[in-house]
Amino acid sequence: MNTLDFSFAPIAAILCFAVYFWLLWKFPTGIVFIGFTTYGIAWTTFGGFNYARIVFFLQLASAAYFTFQVLKTKGTERLFQFLTSKYSFFLWFIVLVWIKVAFDLLYFGLDDFRVSALKIAAQTIFLPWIVFFIAAVGTDPWRFASGIMIGMVAFALAFVLPTVPGMIMEGRLLSAVFGIDRLTIYNMDTIGGGRFFFMGAVGSLALLTGGGLRRVWVVSLTVLCGTFFLLLLLNGTRQFIIGTIIATLMCSYSLFRTRGLLRFAVFAVAASVIGYFAYGIFQSAEVGERFSGEDLSRELAVSRGAIWSRALDAGLAKPFVGEGFRRFGDVVMTPSQTGEEDLVADLSGAHGFFQDIWAEHGAVWGGVGFVIFLFSIRHMLKRVRVEEHSVIWALYAVLIAMVVPLFMSGSIYSSGAMYLFASSMYIAFAKHKMDLAQ
Repeated sequence: MNTLDFSFAPIAAILCFAVYFWLLWKFPTGIVFIGFTTYGIAWTTFGGFNYARIVFFLQLASAAYFTFQVLKTKGTERLFQFLTSKYSFFLWFIVLVWIKVAFDLLYFGLDDFRVSALKIAAQTIFLPWIVFFIAAVGTDPWRFASGIMIGMVAFALAFVLPTVPGMIMEGRLLSAVFGIDRLTIYNMDTIGGGRFFFMGAVGSLALLTGGGLRRVWVVSLTVLCGTFFLLLLLNGTRQFIIGTIIATLMCSYSLFRTRGLLRFAVFAVAASVIGYFAYGIFQSAEVGERFSGEDLSRELAVSRGAIWSRALDAGLAKPFVGEGFRRFGDVVMTPSQTGEEDLVADLSGAHGFFQDIWAEHGAVWGGVGFVIFLFSIRHMLKRVRVEEHSVIWALYAVLIAMVVPLFMSGSIYSSGAMYLFASSMYIAFAKHKMDLAQ
C-alpha cells in the first residue's frame, strides 16, 4: 500500500489541472492525456466532486469549445475530406467495433464488468478522443505534433512528481533497485504505474528529436528522459520498455539524418551514460528476471501465451460475433485504488488490443482490424521524409512506441493510444493535401 502517495494525490490533481489549462491555451492537442491521470487519483475530491468527475466536465466543455471553433472556420470541410479518405479507415473500423459493442449491450445487458468498462471508456477514450480529434482539425501539423509530445511530458511530470516523497520515505525506490519489488505509484498495478514513466521517457525523447530547442531545454529533457527510463526499468513492465527502445531507434535514425554526425555523437554519448546506469539496474532489479529466458518461457506457456491461445479459439469458434463485449477472460481480484485495503473483481480479458477484438467480436473483426492497422502504418510513414519533417517523424515514433505495448496488454475500452493513433492519421492526410497543393 503506497500510503504517502495517497496523501500527496491532491497535489498531483492540482498540478494536472494546471497542466490541462496551460495546454488548452498553448498546445490543445496535448490535453488528451488528462484522461490517463484518472486511473490513479480518480477518488481525490474537491468541494464534494471527485477528480474523475471534474475531468469529465472539463473535457465536455473543451469538446463544445473546439466544436464551435471548427464550425466557424473551414474545419468542417477538412474534417469531411479526412473522413472520406483512406487515411480514416482505421478510425472507421474502431467506430464499427463500438457499434457492435452497442448490440452486445442490448443483447447481453449490463453487468458490473460492462458498467466499469463503459465508465473507463467515457473518461479515458470517448471524450479525450473527441476533444483531441476536433482540436487536431483546427491545428497545423507541426503544432499538432508538438502538443502531443509536450502533453505527454507535462502530465507525466505532474502525476509522478508528488509520488517522489513516498518512493523515498517508504523505501519503495530502494526495494525496486535491489530487486525486492517492482516500483509503482498510487497503488496501481505495475502496468498502470509504468504508463507514466513510459510517457515521460518517450515524450522527452521525441521533443529532443524534433529539434528547435534552447540548450537549457535540451539538457533538461535529456535528464528527464533518463530519469523516467530508469524509473521504468525499476517498474519492469516489458511492453513499455520495448516501446521505449523502438522509439529510441526511430529517434536515433532521425537525429543521424537531420542533425549531422556531431549531434548524433552527443546523443549517443548521453544514451551511453543512461545505458550504463540502466545496465546496473537491469542487473540488480527485478526487470532482469522479467527478460530472462525462463520468465519469458513461463509467460508464453502458462500466462499470456495460454490466454492468447484461448482467445484464438474463442474468435475462431464464433468468427463474426465472438464471445461478446466483456465476456472473455478470467475473474481476477485487483487492489482497490481508493486508498482502502479491499480488493475489487475484474475480468482479465485477452491481454491485447487486437486479441481482445478477436475474442470478444470474432476472428473476422480481429483479422480485418489488424490488416487495416498495418495499412495505416504504411501510409503514415510513406508521407513523411525524416530530413524535412523531424517533428512529425518524432510524433510517429511516439505513436508507434505507444501502440506496441497494446499488443501485449490492451482492450477496446481502455487502449487510449490506439485511438490517438487513429486520430493522428489526420496528420498523414494533411501532409498528403500539402503535397498535392505543391
